[in-house]
Amino acid sequence: MAKTIYRWDADGFLTTTDVVADDYVLKNNETTTGPDKIEKSTVKRDGSGWRQLTDEEDVAYVKAHQTLMPMPNQQQGPTNDQKLLMNQQADIVQLQKTVMTQQANMASMQKLIMTQQAQLTELKKGSN
Repeated sequence: MAKTIYRWDADGFLTTTDVVADDYVLKNNETTTGPDKIEKSTVKRDGSGWRQLTDEEDVAYVKAHQTLMPMPNQQQGPTNDQKLLMNQQADIVQLQKTVMTQQANMASMQKLIMTQQAQLTELKKGSN
């Protein structure tokens, strides 16, 4: 099994989340209790819980980091499972194209065979 952990930095701001094994031992800046919601850039650890930032703290936080911090649990690009699924879908599309090409080739071959059979029939009539 697995559990989600929430990490905060030295100033108490939530920085990352991660999924770890159930037997993972929490570090001093980690908890399994996540914030209820995040209304501003992030939240701050307050004792044993989380609190929303004040407007002033939020402005200071954004200025200090100058890049948008991903929201907790927000994926950065596709996961390995999603990449595998996309590759499988691309393979399926390629196989479908191959099948359609083979079907078109088979139809052409059947038409050619019918034409040759008709020619053979005409040749047989002419030789009698």
